[in-house]
Amino acid sequence: DVGGHGPEFRRGQTRNPVLGCRPGDGIGMNFVDLRTRLNQLNEALTVLDSIAARDQKTLVQRELLALDLAERVGDHDRARSAAERLFGLRIDAPSQSRLAVSLRRLGMNDLSDAILRRSERQTGNQPEALVSLMLLYQGQGKIEQASQLARTLLHRTPIPVSLTSTTMSRSVFQTSSNSNRTQAVQLLRQTGELKTLVEKLESQRERNPGNTRTIEQLIEFYGALSQRDKVIPLLEEAIRLHPESDALHFQLAREFQQSNKLSEACDHYLVVMERSPNAIFSDFYQIRSVFQSAKRTEDILKVLRK
Repeated sequence: DVGGHGPEFRRGQTRNPVLGCRPGDGIGMNFVDLRTRLNQLNEALTVLDSIAARDQKTLVQRELLALDLAERVGDHDRARSAAERLFGLRIDAPSQSRLAVSLRRLGMNDLSDAILRRSERQTGNQPEALVSLMLLYQGQGKIEQASQLARTLLHRTPIPVSLTSTTMSRSVFQTSSNSNRTQAVQLLRQTGELKTLVEKLESQRERNPGNTRTIEQLIEFYGALSQRDKVIPLLEEAIRLHPESDALHFQLAREFQQSNKLSEACDHYLVVMERSPNAIFSDFYQIRSVFQSAKRTEDILKVLRK
């Protein structure tokens, strides 16, 4: 269909004044955008079908728009035509995920499964694309495939807090890779598989008590399971192994604070404040309230006077 026209003539529409315009020229696509904004979706689709796609890039652009508009107006034949064309074209991972959803809505389940497999092969080390696929599988009830991608994400993304890190940075706690990893951990928690992973890690810890990665993962997973009674002893053990880690002291302080053990939280906040005061500047007022509640305001003032 490259260089040709869409099926507007099958629908018996009058020849459009923008016939033959390329999407790259902007004229035809401006008409489509205007009609869509006015909620004149049938007219928008007719204009879109009159635009000649002269290369693969513009053909993909046209057919993605056509698929969306055709689904919205209930033109299932045009939607299936667009979906079939897109299946045979090279499109990016997010578009493949959206296409898979449309194919399933249109009852084209075999093509939907095929494009998901293709997308999974092409995602490689792109965590965002893996998360999209994982959530898509979960939404379709394909729990095993979703869990497999969740496990893959755990292997390809860093554990949130490193026991060997000697400095504390807010980026340790707030990164896009952590967000992707958190979604994977939460999916495994929902399926019950996270508890199985914890049991395996505990067995590994018995055989090799000082293994850093095992402790890091257990801290993360017990946290996801809201088992603070497990997280706190693990963080204390980690600090014994790596007392120089401000990040570990900060996380342990947070755990004590959330467990309402405020004096213990203050002890570890003080360690971080004395060694890396700038690292907790954005949290200062929240931390100060912890000291006030614990009636240890004088301790924080001593650090500030230094």
